[in-house]
Amino acid sequence: DEDSAKATERRILQLLKETIPCLVLELNNAADGMKRSLLASWPSPDFATYKQLPQCVANYWSDGAALPLNWLSSSHTLTSSSPMDSIRIESALSDHFEIFRISKTISTIVERITADAPSDVKEICQKMLWDAQYRHALDDALAYDDSMSVPVPTNPTQDIIYLPRCEIAGIIERTLKRVSDRFAPKDDVPALTAETAV
Repeated sequence: DEDSAKATERRILQLLKETIPCLVLELNNAADGMKRSLLASWPSPDFATYKQLPQCVANYWSDGAALPLNWLSSSHTLTSSSPMDSIRIESALSDHFEIFRISKTISTIVERITADAPSDVKEICQKMLWDAQYRHALDDALAYDDSMSVPVPTNPTQDIIYLPRCEIAGIIERTLKRVSDRFAPKDDVPALTAETAV
């Protein structure tokens, strides 16, 4: 039934929009917790490999990418703020997830995400949209987008939010809990997976 499909689409869009501020809140909470832990002083300025701002440890990651000293807090430098400052977190996520905030249809989101996708990916997603399988189309589009994600640049930028692996699953779960708590139990929209919502 078309009315039911449109209602489902509206609820999925609402869930996506609700996820962004919840994710921002959870990232800020995680950053505050990490700033009170031993991670706040890691890495030591002694490990900095070059002195320009932001100072960083070159080749920190296995792919050769650097880790800025201020990845968590700006205490290491006086002139460069941290990617984990609350304003930067909100700005980075708002920019990154803008399509989810402004779109009126799932079709718009899927088409934007798959704009550069091979024709078979676009066709599969389009067929799901025609069949009102909004969640599946979104899942496939986001899976494609994730597979095409660019690697972390060798030189650090302020646009990257660095998280220890051990923090990621908890942030996702708490975000999903926060989003689901905002919706009444009567909602019959299928639960979004962590990959879809975050």
